[in-house]
Amino acid sequence: MKNTLLLVSAVSMLACVDTGKETGEDTGTAPIEYVQPTPSVTWGDSSVSLDIADAETGAAYNWGIAENTGGCLESEWGCWTGEDCHRGFDLSDGGNYLYCHPVTGSSASLAYGAAPDAVTEGSSTVFGDATFSTVTTHILDNTVSAEAGSCWVWGADTSHYANYSKTCNEM
Repeated sequence: MKNTLLLVSAVSMLACVDTGKETGEDTGTAPIEYVQPTPSVTWGDSSVSLDIADAETGAAYNWGIAENTGGCLESEWGCWTGEDCHRGFDLSDGGNYLYCHPVTGSSASLAYGAAPDAVTEGSSTVFGDATFSTVTTHILDNTVSAEAGSCWVWGADTSHYANYSKTCNEM
């Protein structure tokens, strides 16, 4: 009787072990789907602004801007890579400044013309005026999640963010 009880207990314990194998049964968990925001960027006289319609409740967005097309590509110093928490601003001495521009609520505004070492995250940008509107690409990253689908890219050349830490939706 004692040996039988031990065997039953061992079999019960094995039944509870997670093997990590797919059983084909639906566990009831669906993939997370993120609400696609509707961002609009306005290049004004003294600042560039972002407004987000349909911002997801509970999201914590970072807005990034990269100048990745136009004249910067042909210049001898290369192209400025951006204020984006991803590639940052490349310095000629090999250094790099990583800037993040957090979005407060559903908007952000960055004053033009800061020096690269004087950019204030969420407040100022190196861009000097609205002429940059045609050569920039934007990224909006919901930093609450590291999952694919919680960031969006749009603008001049979205391939700039092809190797971002998560897969972004193109808008």
